[in-house]
Amino acid sequence: MTILGIAGGTALILTGFGIASSIKEAGNQQFQHVLRYDAVVRARQPKDLTSVQNSLKRSAATRATLPVYTAVVQVNQRQKTVRDVTLTVPKNPGQFDQFVRLRDYQSNHSIGLPTRGVVVSPKVARILHVQVGDQIKIRVPNQKTVQVRIAKVVTNYAGNVIYASPSAYQRAFGHAPNFASILVKTDHQPSARLTKRWMSDNDKILGISLMADQAEMIQKMTKQLGPIVMIFIGLSAILSFVVLYNLNNINIAERLYELSTIKVLGFYNREVTLYVARESIILAIIGILAGFGLGNLLTGYVIRQAETNNVIFPLTIKPFAYLVAVLLMVIFNLIVVYITHRKLQKIDMVAALKSND
Repeated sequence: MTILGIAGGTALILTGFGIASSIKEAGNQQFQHVLRYDAVVRARQPKDLTSVQNSLKRSAATRATLPVYTAVVQVNQRQKTVRDVTLTVPKNPGQFDQFVRLRDYQSNHSIGLPTRGVVVSPKVARILHVQVGDQIKIRVPNQKTVQVRIAKVVTNYAGNVIYASPSAYQRAFGHAPNFASILVKTDHQPSARLTKRWMSDNDKILGISLMADQAEMIQKMTKQLGPIVMIFIGLSAILSFVVLYNLNNINIAERLYELSTIKVLGFYNREVTLYVARESIILAIIGILAGFGLGNLLTGYVIRQAETNNVIFPLTIKPFAYLVAVLLMVIFNLIVVYITHRKLQKIDMVAALKSND
């Protein structure tokens, strides 16, 4: 029971920290490692793309640009549907890795855009219950529905996406994509003043979307969960202490005759306390180690249930969480050992021995 109690308490504390870390890490991974561009600039018409791109290149803040075709599509398979999926086709697939890092979801290895088939985000694959090699149907507004093969499933944490090369798109839809958007990398995070300057420099820009705005939404969500996580951790700590205290009281009550006999034989109070505490320490170590594994399983289950149709969370538990869990369990054990020491000093040895006779 002591091992289960400590393992459960450790697992709950790790889960509290793990929920906050996993949500925060989803934003960090998405906007610092997966998406490497800072803004998406949309031209009013595909024919205006060259003018808009040249205008952006003249800006001192612009590092690189890449024209892309984007569309919000619907994906179907086996009577299951995923709506609001962003289809992106870069004009130059060789430069795409500078703007979007494609990593295989299973192996985490970097990959390029295939010339045949498309790559999809993990949530699309999960909802449709498909995998690499399966066929899916893509419906673009005002166009025919086409069937394409999944070439790869790539890591993506926020939003549902499909990436395709120009050749793969043309094979599927029968025509070349109309590039009307531009991915932009800048020297520093674009400000409202910079975006206004871009739009004033070229009236053919329809709109600008900043990645910083999307990243800020996830940061706000993480901050809002902060108090909830702290309450969760606090209640877990209290529960762990209560379990340890009650189990220790039961241990002393059931072994009262044994402990009284030891004291009668001449053992000092400190030696009697160590006799009991030694067992508690060994059980606590086993319980903490078991709690590490249980905490990872519980955190994985919780964040999986917390996922939405557009967001997934990577299982992330920082070393700090393990340190806090261990420290709390050690402190609770020391407090319980101290209380045990005080109780053992007050044992009525004669009464305890007579009661068993």
